[in-house]
Amino acid sequence: MTWYFDDTLERLHAIDTTRHEAHEQLRQLEGRLVFDVFVCSKMPSFPDDLRQAIFQAVVNHGVETRPEALPPLDLPDIAAHVLRCGRLCDEIHTVFHDVCQRQIWGFSDSPLAPVQTLNAAAADELENLVRKAQEADNANPHKAKSR
Repeated sequence: MTWYFDDTLERLHAIDTTRHEAHEQLRQLEGRLVFDVFVCSKMPSFPDDLRQAIFQAVVNHGVETRPEALPPLDLPDIAAHVLRCGRLCDEIHTVFHDVCQRQIWGFSDSPLAPVQTLNAAAADELENLVRKAQEADNANPHKAKSR
């Protein structure tokens, strides 16, 4: 289920670095990756050691997501940004293999898994509420006649 990171790398390598919009595409791709993994890493029961590994990967390889407290990078060209972004994705992907191996409920090798799990639980809860309301309506003979 490594589709998340495979897709990110595929989109990274599809960026045409000769085009004017390449820098913006890289900024968005790196930003989305880091946003997704940060949200996931702050979910309850995400392992602290793996969260620290994600933070270290961002410190080591981030460009647009590099902490402001660090000195800015002086990259020679956009290809260097692509390289760093690929390394960032690879290193975080490795962390998520560790997440998956630990078999923590609601987590997988995709940083989207905990939010998707919560969304599915909310959808199930909504379905149960609707079903109970319908059952209550059907059990009420006065409501059934007024329809």
